[in-house]
Amino acid sequence: MTVDTTPKILVVDDDPSIRNLIHRLLTHKYQVDSAADGETALALFEKFKPLLVVLDWNLPDTTGDLLC
Repeated sequence: MTVDTTPKILVVDDDPSIRNLIHRLLTHKYQVDSAADGETALALFEKFKPLLVVLDWNLPDTTGDLLC
C-alpha cells in the first residue's frame, strides 16, 4: 500500500469562476478540493485534512474570519 504524500489544499470561494480557476491552477501539483460555502468547507476540512486553505473573506453563510 502506498501513501500519497502530495500536499492537500482546500479552496473556499462562493464565486464558481474564481474557485474553479484556483482549483485548476493548483491541481497540477497538489491534491485540491473545493467548497462554495462555510458549512461545506468545515465538513471538507475535517475529512480532507488540508495543509493549506485558500479562503474567501465573504461567504454566503459566514465570513472567512469566523470560519478560521
